[in-house]
Amino acid sequence: MSGFTLKQGTTFELCCVVQTTNGTPVDLTGTAIQSQIRDSLGGLIAVLTCTAADVPGAINLTFNGSTDRWAVGRYFCDLLIRDGAGVIVATETFGISVQPPVTQMISVGGGVS
Repeated sequence: MSGFTLKQGTTFELCCVVQTTNGTPVDLTGTAIQSQIRDSLGGLIAVLTCTAADVPGAINLTFNGSTDRWAVGRYFCDLLIRDGAGVIVATETFGISVQPPVTQMISVGGGVS
């Protein structure tokens, strides 16, 4: 997996595909998937909702809260996948870079002079 960039205040939605070492998508049938975002000291930033997508090996990662208060910086994430037999596999850790937005939202009815 490679890194991901997110602007503060935007919706966190990410789709990733988990593959075997030979590039074959992992069969996610009957699996339980968990994921968290943490800072470099291990502090919890967010617990993600993980849902298997319709594409083989694809997982949708979403955060149901606001990212407004996530500090600008670099965070880390991985996925834990437990199959029906109880075997737990962790994916490669990937980085999440949070950046400040450049464009600011203008309220409805408000304008720019």
